[in-house]
Amino acid sequence: KFQSSDFPESEDSVKRLIDAGRYRVAIRMCRQLIEENNKSDGDKIKLGHCIRSHLAVCHFRLGEYEEAREVVINGSDSNNNKTVPPPFSSFESQPFNLHVMRCELAHYLGDNDEAVRAFFQLRERITRDKEGTSSSSSSKQTLKHLSIINEKIVSYLILGSKLRLALHIASKAAAAAKQSSLICAKILLKMGDVKRARKKVEEYAKEKSFPLSSSSSLKTNEKKEYSKERAQLTEMRALLLTADSRFEDAHKILSPLIDSGFASMDAINNYAICSLFTNKIAVAIQSLEECVREDPFQGLNMAIVQNLVSL
Repeated sequence: KFQSSDFPESEDSVKRLIDAGRYRVAIRMCRQLIEENNKSDGDKIKLGHCIRSHLAVCHFRLGEYEEAREVVINGSDSNNNKTVPPPFSSFESQPFNLHVMRCELAHYLGDNDEAVRAFFQLRERITRDKEGTSSSSSSKQTLKHLSIINEKIVSYLILGSKLRLALHIASKAAAAAKQSSLICAKILLKMGDVKRARKKVEEYAKEKSFPLSSSSSLKTNEKKEYSKERAQLTEMRALLLTADSRFEDAHKILSPLIDSGFASMDAINNYAICSLFTNKIAVAIQSLEECVREDPFQGLNMAIVQNLVSL
């Protein structure tokens, strides 16, 4: 439970409310801060670009994509609450997360192809700007941003069933980073190429020094990042077992992953499928319902909804 005194009106409190999933409260606080800022003289209250990001994120997480678009593009929502400062003077002055959100909103407003095009344009712009910078810290940040953009492009290409192009981009990104990629394995599996997908998974396990056995499970005392990598590997191994109709084996290695808190929506969905085929229908329904309850924004995707309705 939250006390209002725990969240004094400030940008930091808005961020804390967002982290706690209190999006409506965060929106109200954003509007109050904006209103006070617009009424103030001089530097009594000074809001940065982050307030615009916070307001857009709240609408986005609530599924209010039109509202989010108004905030991102025009700096205001349906109540005409102008954010401060006024519209960005340049591409560089806009926070990276707003560039990403602008691209993603096209998908959530029903145009997945436009989202892909927008991300390609964003990648081209950032790559062009990168050539004119010499700072090592700036270069590292740019490479991180490009990596995020490539991941987004691949994910939306997969959603649009453009698997060959998704595989091409994911493979190039993996080669540039000189490391194996589990996303390539996932795409190959979607394409029905189980043999190559399995080879990619084995390469990844060997590269990360993980046991090659698919029966290995998560260890609770591992570092978070290490556990995250192991979780992704476990998810792919379970998908390969499911592709071979080895539902009991897949269910066995997914169970500790589900309990670990590192399971993705795909892993939870696969766990439900394996539960169904191993006659654990109650477990299948419970896992999908908990998934939707804990994160409706991510949980209410087509695959999970279809499986939940079927069950």
